[in-house]
Amino acid sequence: LATDIELHKRDLFSMRSTLAYLFVLSQAFACFAADWPWLDPHQSVDQRVDAIMAEMTLLERIRQLYAVHNYDGTEVAKFNSTSFGSLKLSGFKQEDPDAQITLRNHLQATFINMSRLHIPLSWPQETLASGGVDGVLFPLPITLGASWNTTLVHEVHRVLAYEARITGSDLGYSPEINLYTDPRFGRIQEGFSEDPELTSQLGVAAVNGLQQTPGQGPGTYMPSMAIGALAKHWVAYGAADMNARPTDMSERMFRSIYLEPWRRLVKAGLRGLMPSHQPLFDVPVHGNAWLGQTILRQELGFDGISTSDCSDIGALYYWKVAGNFTASAVQGIEAGVDMENRCGHNADGLYSYDHLEDAVKQGLVDEKWINQSARRVLAHKFASGLFDNPMTATDKFDQLNNASAQAIALQAAEQGIVLLNNSAGLLPLNMANYKSIAIVGQNAACYGHESTPCDAQMNALGKTLHVLGSKANISTVASVAQARFSDITIQTSLGSPINSRATEEDLSAAVSIAQDADITIAVLGDSVKSCAEFGDRDTLDLPSDQLELLARLLATGKPVVVVLVHGRPATFWHNGSNLLDQATTVMTALRPGQAGGEAIWNVLTGVVEPTGRLPQAWPRNTGQIGGPANPWYQAVNGKWDMNTRGPLYPDGTHPFDPYVFGPSSPRFPFGYGLGYGNITIDAIVGSYDSRAAQANLNVTVSNPGATPTTSLIQIYATTPLTNLVPLRRRLVAFAHAHVPAMSTASLAMTVLADQLMTWQSTAPGSPGNLQRILVPGDYRFVAALDSLGSGANVTITV
Repeated sequence: LATDIELHKRDLFSMRSTLAYLFVLSQAFACFAADWPWLDPHQSVDQRVDAIMAEMTLLERIRQLYAVHNYDGTEVAKFNSTSFGSLKLSGFKQEDPDAQITLRNHLQATFINMSRLHIPLSWPQETLASGGVDGVLFPLPITLGASWNTTLVHEVHRVLAYEARITGSDLGYSPEINLYTDPRFGRIQEGFSEDPELTSQLGVAAVNGLQQTPGQGPGTYMPSMAIGALAKHWVAYGAADMNARPTDMSERMFRSIYLEPWRRLVKAGLRGLMPSHQPLFDVPVHGNAWLGQTILRQELGFDGISTSDCSDIGALYYWKVAGNFTASAVQGIEAGVDMENRCGHNADGLYSYDHLEDAVKQGLVDEKWINQSARRVLAHKFASGLFDNPMTATDKFDQLNNASAQAIALQAAEQGIVLLNNSAGLLPLNMANYKSIAIVGQNAACYGHESTPCDAQMNALGKTLHVLGSKANISTVASVAQARFSDITIQTSLGSPINSRATEEDLSAAVSIAQDADITIAVLGDSVKSCAEFGDRDTLDLPSDQLELLARLLATGKPVVVVLVHGRPATFWHNGSNLLDQATTVMTALRPGQAGGEAIWNVLTGVVEPTGRLPQAWPRNTGQIGGPANPWYQAVNGKWDMNTRGPLYPDGTHPFDPYVFGPSSPRFPFGYGLGYGNITIDAIVGSYDSRAAQANLNVTVSNPGATPTTSLIQIYATTPLTNLVPLRRRLVAFAHAHVPAMSTASLAMTVLADQLMTWQSTAPGSPGNLQRILVPGDYRFVAALDSLGSGANVTITV
C-alpha cells in the first residue's frame, strides 16, 4: 500500500480482507439460487434489484444514497455494517495506477466483507478529459465542440471509458452539456457549445462512447469496459455570468434552449446526472421538485442516478429554503436527488441524509422516495458489473495512453483549432523561408523558474482532475518547434505572465527577440486560474499585460502569428484600439490537451488544414454580452425589420439594431472559421418525407482552388407563422464537406421532424400552457458557413 496515506496503517486495512472477500464470494455463488438470488448474473437488472431490496433494512437502503467525495477514513466506522453508495476515485492521490488500484481493491474488499449483505461500492471518476492516472489528457470539451465532429467525440469518450475502467471506475462524471451562454463564466471551457443542437449531438456521441449501449437505459447491462455517463449539470447551469448565481428566464426559453440537450441525452439512454448549484425559477435545483420530478423523471422519463454536487443538499439550508438539515434532506430526496455527494460535513457534523431515517420515523418523508433512490443506485451497480466483478485487474496498465489513444488526442486537438484571420495570407507557413523564430508568451513554453508541469502545459490542459502520473507528456509550441526545426534559430521569451503583471524587463526582452527574428509566434491566452471553476471574470480582454505585449510586437513591423490557448472568447481592446483589427494572422487552439503543441504546428505549417469552427459567438466587447450578439440565437425582431434599422443581412432582415458607437453584431459569429481553401455553397434542394418524418436535403458545394479543402456546412432553419415569436434561425444540421481541387461535391443531410419541433402556447395570446409541436407550414432551410451567413436556401412545406 502507498505509504503516503496514513490511513493504510490501520489494522482494518489488512490485505487479508481481499482473500476473505474472495472466499465469501465463492460461497455466495454456491448458494445464490436459494439465499442470495441477486448474485445470479443470468437475472435481469430489475430482478436482481428486487431481490436485494427485499432483504435490506431502511438504514441499509439509506446508506446507498451516500457518495463520498474525499475519502478520509471515517467511512469505515460509519458504514462498516451497511456499506454505502460510492467513493470517488478522483480524490485519491496516488501517482501511478497500480497504487491506486491496490487501494481501491482493498477498500472494496473491506466494505464488502464488513457489510451484512456484502454490497460493493461504486467508483465514480472525473472523465471530462481524462480517464484516470496515466490516462490520455484529451482537449477540453470546448475544443471538442469546435471540431463539430460527432464521430471524433464518440471515439474520445470510448477511450475515456476504457481508461477509466482500467484505473478502477464504473461511472464517469461527464459529459458536461451546460450551455454557457455568458462567456464571463469561468467554466465555459467545460461545455461543448452555447448552442442546443450542437451540444445535443456531441453530448449524445459522448454518452454513447462512454456507455456503449445506445438507446438502452439504466436497467440494462453495460459492456465490461464501458462506464455509466453521469452528465453535468442539470439544468441551465451557465446561463448566468458567475458560478451558482440564481438563474431566471422564461419557461419557453428554458424548454427550447437549456432543456433540449437533456431531452436528447435521456432518449439516448443516459444513466446518471448531477444537479447544478444554482437556483432556477427561484428554487435551488437540488430542492426543486418541479425540475427533478415533474420535468426530469416524468416528462423526460429519466430513471438513472441523480448525484448531488458538492454538499449541495446541505446548502439548501443556507439558501434559506430549508429550516434545518433534516428539511434539506427531505427536500433533496423529494426532488429526486438520489445520492448526497459529501465534500465536507454540514455545520452539525453530519450528512444531510443522516437525518432521513428519523425523518421517516417522524412522518416527515415518505419511505417510497428512499426506496426509489436506492433502487437506482443498486441498478447501476448491477448494470456495471460491480456485484459480479467488484475488483479491478492490474494487468492492463500498459494500455493507458497508448499510441492509438495518443493519435486520437492529436486528431481532437487539430480539429478543434479555429483559424480566425489570415488576411495577410501568411498561413500555412513555409518554414524554408525562415531562419529564425521568436516564440513569445506564457503559454508558449516552459521557462526555467517553473515547476513541472509548467504553466504552459497546465494551461493547455485547462483543467486536471487527477494526479497526472508518469506518462503525462504535454507538448508546448516551443518544445515542438525545437524538436522539428533544428536548422532554425529559435528563441523564447515570457513577455507577460498571465496571473501577475509584467515587468518592463520581460516586455522588452520579448520585443527584442521579435525584432531579431524573421517571424514571431505569440502564444497568448488565459490560465487555469483566470478561466476555470471559480475563475469568473468581469472582462473578456486577455489577462494581465498580454495586450501591451501584443501591441509592442505588432509595432515591430515583423510578421506576427497570434495563437490563443485559452478557455473562453477573448477581446483585444488596448488603449481604445481593437488589436484584432491589426493582427492579420490569428488562430485559437482553445484547450488542446497533451498534444496541443504538435497540433498547433501541424496547422501552422499546413500538415493539416484548420477545420475547426467556433462553438461560441465572440462578442466585440464585454458590453455586448446579453445583447443581440450573445447568444446568437435570437428571436425575430419585428420592430427592427419594420423600421429597417441596422445592417441588412444576406437573408433580407435586420437582426441587430446597432449601438450608438458601434455595431451590435458579434466580432465572430457562431460557426465561424477559415480554412486554407475557399469552398462556396452553390445550391440546396430538398423535400419532406412525411412517412419518415424528416426533411431530406442535398447541398452542392464547389472548390475553385488548386488544392483539396474541407469546410463545415451548417444548416439553419426558420419556423413558420406561430402564436409565439419564433427564433430568427436555429441550427438543425451540419456536416463536413471534403472537396477535391477545382471540383464540386454534394452532401446529403437529414433533419428530423423532432429537430424542427418548437414549444408553442396552446392558449393564443398567452405565454403559458406550452406544448412541444411540429408547426405545419413552410420552413426555410439555409445552408451557410456560419450562423449569419447566407449561402443558399430552400423552402420546404412540412
